[in-house]
Order: sequence, then C-alpha cells, then structure tokens
Amino acid sequence: MAVFRCMACNTNLEFSGAPESVLPAGVTAASVLSAGSVFGVGGAGPMDESFVVLPSAAGTSSRGNKPPHATNQQCVPSSPGGPQSMEESFVVLPQANNALPSGHDAFFTTLGRIFDIASEKMQVDHPMCLQCVQQLHEEIDGQVTEAEREVRMYERCLEELESESEKEAMTEEQFQAEMSRLEEAERRHSDRLVQIQSQLTEVAKEEEELEEKTRELEIEEEKYWQEFVDFQLNLNGHMEQRDTIVARIESTCETLELLRHTNVYNDAFHIWHSGPFGTINNFRLGRLPTVQVEWDEINAAWGQACFLLYTMAQTCKLTFSSYRIMPMGSHPKIADNKTTYELYGPVNPFWSSKYDKAMICFIACLQEFADFAKARDISNGKNPPFELPYKVEQDKIDGKTIRYSFNRDDKWTAALKLMLSDLKVALAWLTNNDTNAK
Repeated sequence: MAVFRCMACNTNLEFSGAPESVLPAGVTAASVLSAGSVFGVGGAGPMDESFVVLPSAAGTSSRGNKPPHATNQQCVPSSPGGPQSMEESFVVLPQANNALPSGHDAFFTTLGRIFDIASEKMQVDHPMCLQCVQQLHEEIDGQVTEAEREVRMYERCLEELESESEKEAMTEEQFQAEMSRLEEAERRHSDRLVQIQSQLTEVAKEEEELEEKTRELEIEEEKYWQEFVDFQLNLNGHMEQRDTIVARIESTCETLELLRHTNVYNDAFHIWHSGPFGTINNFRLGRLPTVQVEWDEINAAWGQACFLLYTMAQTCKLTFSSYRIMPMGSHPKIADNKTTYELYGPVNPFWSSKYDKAMICFIACLQEFADFAKARDISNGKNPPFELPYKVEQDKIDGKTIRYSFNRDDKWTAALKLMLSDLKVALAWLTNNDTNAK
C-alpha cells in the first residue's frame, strides 16, 4: 500500500472517507489515469490518442476518422510522388492494452497523479498536511498584504508625480531668481566644504598624533604587563618562601612549646610506687619480710635519689649548710664537716649507725631544700607557700623513723616511701618555678 508523506514536514498523511469521495465532483479514477498523458504524467499514451486526423483523400470517408492500425511496427516509406492516403503518412503503433487499476490501488494511484499534476502547476510540492497548508496559506496572505501595501504606495507616489506635473511652469524671472538663489547656496556650501576639508585635515593630523601616542602607550602597556608578570612571579616565589618559613616557625614554636612543658627531671627521675614500695626509675627502695629486695636494687634507688636532690640544689644554686651530697652511682655518700657517711649496703640491722646517719643527713638536706622553696614563694608573694606533704623532724617523716637499725622492715619501707613522695613534690615545685629545670 502506498504511503504519502507531507513534502514540508515529512509526516505520514492519513485520508478519511471513501476513495471516490476524495476526488472532485465529476472526476473518476479512470478518467484521471487515462488522462495522464495529457498532463505529461505516466508516459506517452497510444499513438491514436496523440494526434488529430486530417481530412483524407477520396475514398477514405468510409473508413471513419480513426486510421487503421498497422500490422507491424516497421516504417512504411512514402511513394516518390508524396503520400496518397492516411496510411502512407505515418506509422500507427498497436493499441496499448493498459488495464486500469481498481479499488484502493486506483485510489492511491489517482492521488499520486493528482499530487504530481498539482506540483507541476504550482510552485509548491504536494501533498501537504493540514498544518503545513495552513502555514502556507498564512505566508501567502502575508505576501498578498505586502504586495497590496506596495501597490498603494506606488499609487500614492504616482498621484504625487501627476500633481507635480500639473503645476504651472515658472516664468523666466522666477527661474533666474531661483537659479541665483541656488548658485548662492552652492557657493556657501562650497565655502563650507573648504572649511570642513581644512578641519578634516587638522583632524587627520590629530588622529595621526593620537595614533602615535596610542602606539607609545601600547608599548608602555606591554612593558608594564611584562614587568607586572615578572613582579608577580617574584612575589609568588617570595610568598612561597615566606609560607615555608612560617610553616617552619610554627613547627619550631610547637616543638618549643612542647619542650617547655616537658619536665626533664620527670623523664630522668621517674618517682612512683609499686605496692608498699616507693620506686625511682623502677628501683624499689626498702624491703619486707616477705619480699627481700636485693641490696643492689636498694643501693641503685638511693643513688638515683641522691643524684636527683643534688641536681635540684645545683639548679636552684642552693648550697646545703651542713652536709654535702656525693652521688656516686650505686655507692652514694653524704659528708659533713668531719665525717663521710656511706649510703649503700648491705648493712647489719643491729649495728648500722653510719647508714642511719647518712639517711638522716639526706632527709635533712631535703628539709633544707623545702625551706628554700618556701622562702622563695614568700618573697614572690605566693599564698600559700611551699610545704612538704609529710613533715620531716630529725630522723622521722610523718612520725615514722627512717633508721634501719632496730627497726621493722615494713616501717622502714613506709618511711622511705614517704621520703620519695616528699622528694617528688619538691621536684614538681622546681619544675613549675624554675625555667632551668624544664
């Protein structure tokens, strides 16, 4: 089945109604198909439909107005004296037996030929849909309106020309006066033209000067932008260098702040506890009946304690009045103006007077450091001033004797634990009040 598309928007067209109802009144599909050769559509028809029969010679009237068909398709040459009859003046082709289509095929074939005829007669390709036809109709109406407007304008101009031609011609005096007036106007305009040309020359010179200045400014601008780009590159380099330096400064400040809050003494002398024992750098100080700590460990703990108190006094530039601490590793000693006392074992629990005296001298030095700290706090206006958490009185700390002779191991160990607690508190005061200790 044939499909028709709109030649403008290429959409499929639909037809409604019976095939014969689409054709105009009095027109049939057969008439349109048979008339195809008349409009030059579908090829040439039979030969007998494409000519007019002239009156023939005598004896031909009985044959009718239609020439007989030739029995073959060969040309018959005419006699030398000219054609004697209709049969000798042309070649008659056989009658074509073209069967006309019927039904829907005839309908679509008819529509196709109608559209071809319409396309040839008009300047628009057919078929077209209703929307395209409406749009074409509007365009044609616009063209018609425009043409009518132009016609009216031409008529008005024609009327003006006709009215001007009907005016009375000027006399000789009027013509001479008009010519004089126009010549005077021409001279004025000529003088004005000379002035304008001189001004134009001056403007051209000024334009050349301005163009020269413009070129100089463009050179200066290019130079400026080049210098600006160089400056920007240098600035970016300096800013990157500055950012790097600032980052290093910030990192250094953070490190410095961390170091300021770092307690060297707490890292070097870690005082803590392990059950009933006080410890310094994980060395236990004291012994129990059930836990017999080796004397080497106790000596090492006393050596760390003596070294810490000695270092604290050196940091504060404190010189003990009666005693002198001599840190010597695991064999520390404490001396007075007369004798040196050994602060390491093993010792006899029933006769260890020098060992006891050395411990008493150590807590006396600790108490002297506490008095020094209290005096500095009072001078600095701090309230309350520094005090040891466990009071030291001669050979006792918080009422517990520090002597090893004729003393129980658990009481001696408890007194040593309190002594380490006082030493830790004194170290904390030194860390908070003396920058050299940090």
